[in-house]
Amino acid sequence: MARGLSTQPAPGEAGPPCALFLYSPVGGDHFHASCALSDAWLKTNQGWSSEKIDFLQFLPRWERELWLRLYYLSLQYWPSLWRRYRQWTNRRDEPRLTRERVVDTGTEAFAEILRTTRPKLIVSTIGGAAALAGEARAQLAKSQDCSFLNVLVVSGFRAHHHW
Repeated sequence: MARGLSTQPAPGEAGPPCALFLYSPVGGDHFHASCALSDAWLKTNQGWSSEKIDFLQFLPRWERELWLRLYYLSLQYWPSLWRRYRQWTNRRDEPRLTRERVVDTGTEAFAEILRTTRPKLIVSTIGGAAALAGEARAQLAKSQDCSFLNVLVVSGFRAHHHW
């Protein structure tokens, strides 16, 4: 189970409807947008539960740390490196390795979260997280009913092709 994720009632048990809010810790805008959306959702939908989930936790731990460190070090010491990376990935033929990495490594684990939480709503503030939710739903749908609204809210300051 994901770090920090509380357990919901077992399937068949009555429990509050659940909303999951997925974000990336890279930057900060994705996280803050996710928090604001979650708070607003809970304020207007009393009786719901919600969880905020760092979608990069579905990468191997070493790879997650590598991405975070590269991001923050590049911004601190070599900002043009991150700009070049964003430009390089902002294209129709973006390499699958960069576009689908979390989906490729995290679908099984996220499908397990879907099994246990049975969310009615997933809101992602980064495109990769919405793709992860969609892929996990497709995998889970083979064995059980898994229906939820999968929403992407773009929280970056500049649009990117793979969104």
